[in-house]
Amino acid sequence: MVLYILRHECRNLEKVDFFTPLNHIGKHNANTKVFEKFNDIELEAIYSSPYKRTLQTVDKISRVKDISIKLDWKLRYRISEFIV
Repeated sequence: MVLYILRHECRNLEKVDFFTPLNHIGKHNANTKVFEKFNDIELEAIYSSPYKRTLQTVDKISRVKDISIKLDWKLRYRISEFIV
């Protein structure tokens, strides 16, 4: 088994919460660069944290490969840990 671990693509830096989406660069990269890297790889499953930006990062891969995204709350982090 091979495990691929991704971090979400680019997001807005001024707002950091559960619903923070990808910015326009992040959306573009998710739909082009990330998708192209995984398009020819056979995937058995896609797991994601429930954050909007992580779901947006793997959305196109999930749709094109017809693999549902399995949400795993253990993959999330507490945003307050990163706010200084």
